[in-house]
Amino acid sequence: MYRSSQLTAVADRLGRLWFVATLAAFPSMMERDRKREGLRVCRAAWLLGVSVREYRELEAGTRFPSFDPWDRICKLYGWPQTFVGQGWSG
Repeated sequence: MYRSSQLTAVADRLGRLWFVATLAAFPSMMERDRKREGLRVCRAAWLLGVSVREYRELEAGTRFPSFDPWDRICKLYGWPQTFVGQGWSG
């Protein structure tokens, strides 16, 4: 039989893995949604208020956006503000 602390530790690890998987999907989500909206990289960068270089880094997964660009990305592509509501408790 499992103790409560063991179950909590397992749930915490699973939550972290889910969050990491979400971050790993971020670049492909950006590219997919940009193409779905029919935007070129330069137009998407302009709409988000970032340079083309920064946008390419975001889409490649080598950079993560600060708060303001993240807010604009969520509004542009219709994403939720946070991906950690389900399955992540920390």
